[in-house]
Amino acid sequence: MEYKNKDTGYWSKHEYDSNGRLIYKEDSYGNSLRCEYHSNGNRTDHYKGNTYWSKYEYDLNNNEIYFENSNGDWKKSEYDSNGNKSYWEDSKGIWCRYKYDTNRNRTYYENSGGYWEKSEYDLNGNRTYYENSSGEKIGTSCEERQTKQSMKDKLADAQAKTAEVERYAK
Repeated sequence: MEYKNKDTGYWSKHEYDSNGRLIYKEDSYGNSLRCEYHSNGNRTDHYKGNTYWSKYEYDLNNNEIYFENSNGDWKKSEYDSNGNKSYWEDSKGIWCRYKYDTNRNRTYYENSGGYWEKSEYDLNGNRTYYENSSGEKIGTSCEERQTKQSMKDKLADAQAKTAEVERYAK
């Protein structure tokens, strides 16, 4: 496929593989790009001219687990058994950690900057509680709800015992 602009003289050529993925591109400014793919469709290598390259690696579930380029940048990711990203780290020392409940709702997040978030969800996936390291707090946590319910139960028990004692005292 070729593109030409008659007014500016700019042109670009694109080549695609049988799956419609870009495999080669060049233009009138001397830029070129070449992409290679794994048989499962994931891009594995990417070259810009002769100076820049990037490489990708994937796990058996096609999640990108590693990336690096010719600038020395890299990032790696880990995933839990449900395919949720559980950890991410890069060459600059930045990282993030994630936790999820059994319904794949993100319940915890923290990063290398010290920021964290906690969330709880009901059975329908609606967030019922949110708290973060900046002091924001929305809703009532499960622990707080259990404590309140426990206090209500204790109060109800005490009231019932008081009523029973008062009945016998009459």
